[in-house]
Amino acid sequence: MKIKAQILILGIIMAVCMVPIAASSQTTDSGDLRILYGRLIDEVITHCDAKKVFSDSRSENIRKAIALSVMKGAFLKTYRDALVEDMLDDSVRPSPATVQHYLNNRFYALID
Repeated sequence: MKIKAQILILGIIMAVCMVPIAASSQTTDSGDLRILYGRLIDEVITHCDAKKVFSDSRSENIRKAIALSVMKGAFLKTYRDALVEDMLDDSVRPSPATVQHYLNNRFYALID
């Protein structure tokens, strides 16, 4: 039960943090979109980096998931600017969920 409560609290915190980003996603200017995409990528990088604290878990599955998250964070840090330009070229909707989906597709296409 304690784990479910922690997951719920984490979900609420993430939702509250995403509201300002989602509210600012109404812009259409290319410069504003660059900034917004960059912020959204930085958020994903922050979430990937935050998962490192579980890298010493006893669960092999969790350790594998953390390793994948660390690789994703490194990918996003390395190709951040190129990904922003690609999102502008592909006219990706500037919402957190759409950007997350786009980044996941790009990352998993690379490792498959």
